[in-house]
Amino acid sequence: MSSPAGIVDRRPPAGPSRRRRCGPIAAWVLVVAVVGCTSTKYVRLREVPKNPLTQQLNLTGRSGPKPSERTMQMLRRYDAVELLQGDPQQLVTRFQDLVTEEPSIELVHTVAELAYVSGKRVEKENEKAALDFFETSVAYAYIYLFDERFGPVRNTYDPQFRGACDLYNSSLESALRIVKRRGQLIPGATHTIESAERRCDVTIVLRSNHWHPDDFANFEFVSDYEVAGLTNQYQTYGLGVPLIAVRKSHEAADPAEKYYPPGLSFPVTAFLRVVPRNPATATDDDVDCTPQQVFLEIYDPLQSTDIHVAGRQVPLESDASTALAYYLNNPELKLEQLATLGLLHPEKNEQQAGLYMLQPYEKGKIPVVMIHGLWSSPLTWMEMFNDLQGDPRLRSRYQFWFFLYPTGQPFWI
Repeated sequence: MSSPAGIVDRRPPAGPSRRRRCGPIAAWVLVVAVVGCTSTKYVRLREVPKNPLTQQLNLTGRSGPKPSERTMQMLRRYDAVELLQGDPQQLVTRFQDLVTEEPSIELVHTVAELAYVSGKRVEKENEKAALDFFETSVAYAYIYLFDERFGPVRNTYDPQFRGACDLYNSSLESALRIVKRRGQLIPGATHTIESAERRCDVTIVLRSNHWHPDDFANFEFVSDYEVAGLTNQYQTYGLGVPLIAVRKSHEAADPAEKYYPPGLSFPVTAFLRVVPRNPATATDDDVDCTPQQVFLEIYDPLQSTDIHVAGRQVPLESDASTALAYYLNNPELKLEQLATLGLLHPEKNEQQAGLYMLQPYEKGKIPVVMIHGLWSSPLTWMEMFNDLQGDPRLRSRYQFWFFLYPTGQPFWI
């Protein structure tokens, strides 16, 4: 029906044009729904744990683990190549005897590598034998790196030196996986390693001023995970096994611990230290065991980046970003939904409002409080937090806190 001449029809047009006026509202509702339903995958589980020795020792090859060419050269020198097809313990023992007869840093490295390869070959069929091989490997790698007898000939520019570091880290990690499966990877616990030649007690000691044994619910291995949801990954390189510690709530907690979010995970590094016993205190029971005390030390790499071993300063291997990503990936926390829930249903978000810390309170460090904006949550700060805690200079002076509030509340509240 047309309008009379001279009269303008101001009614909104019919049909599709009217529906377009609702477009922005519909789009906004759609975005809210999408944001509330999607989630970021911060870590992915690897099919095979990351291992620096994978290619060098053919760990995933069809023919199975085998020694490096440099170790094969030692086998040829000592006419022991045929022993590779026989009993692995006989092969390792043969070279252990050679180290006793004619100590050399090359022979020590050979024992460490042969023991690790042997452990990898048998770990699926014989866990006890594998643990003994891994313990032998880490012990001889430790000798290679720290025994004062080899100080004059130890060459840190030799690729074999980094190889010894990788053997130390990888054999220790393999041993810790077995210990964890047995339920013995607990700070404060002591477990015994026995073999035909020796019996040693290993005590797990926590080396941290902020965390304590009751804080640890579980350990995960950093090498099992690949970071996907953080742009940058901050690692340090040295000795030790980077772990993800999952915190548990407990009684008699420090008052500051009420600011930890549930399910918090944080980085730690495990280092196996061998300490010579005092001969004056040795007993008859020590005759069949190397006169040593063995400690599995758990460090907070955000607090201790270097440790002293045998009179030398040694950097710790660590990975803070993977521990952070593992925490953010916890589906039970529903972190991705906090922003939308706080905007559309603030009453459901009030109990979660407040101050949060992802690391222990440290007296003397300057607090930096990160406060999000509308339709947001502390999750928006995680990229920046990862970068800030990855800088050791900033980390040494500042501590980072986060404030969460339901953004749908009226302004005056």
